[in-house]
Amino acid sequence: MKWTLAIVLMLVTASSASADYFAFFTRVSVEPELGRISVTRELVRSEKYVDWMHENAEALAKKGIFVDPEPGEGPITRVRRVTMDGQAFEFAVTSDHRSRRGMGSALPDVGLRVKIDGELRWDTAFGEFRGMTDLQKVVFFPADKLIKVEAMQYSVEDGWQGVPETSFLYEYWPEDKVFTGKHLWN
Repeated sequence: MKWTLAIVLMLVTASSASADYFAFFTRVSVEPELGRISVTRELVRSEKYVDWMHENAEALAKKGIFVDPEPGEGPITRVRRVTMDGQAFEFAVTSDHRSRRGMGSALPDVGLRVKIDGELRWDTAFGEFRGMTDLQKVVFFPADKLIKVEAMQYSVEDGWQGVPETSFLYEYWPEDKVFTGKHLWN
């Protein structure tokens, strides 16, 4: 009787269960009327929209929306080139969802590399990275040569609680420097 009840209960609950359907993407938004270029990590939910996004990944990439690969796939690198205020920008977003084990493996590893006038100036993990950092938004202001960074940091000492969202404003760094993640926390 116990086994029969357990099997019936399992069948009833399994048929009503639904997966948490979501996917992330990186958006490179060029806003010349506002004098800025923003790069953000964003989320889409619901089976209908997630499936549509993956089916239309190539068309979305032409609009600066870079869809992350599905679990087990990658790496995928997508590039967007933009000129604003006399400066040539190249944004390369690499997304790799091959890792299926360990902390943070439910999300892909995403990297952001930015070249300005042909020189590498930015090279970091982007989005949530293995539960350690959460870099969600980078805004470039070419006319003023400024960058605004919005990020969160996690630490073992805080019990893996995120440090409240922090916003940094940087001037473009010296010509011989490349901005890496270590700049965010030092």
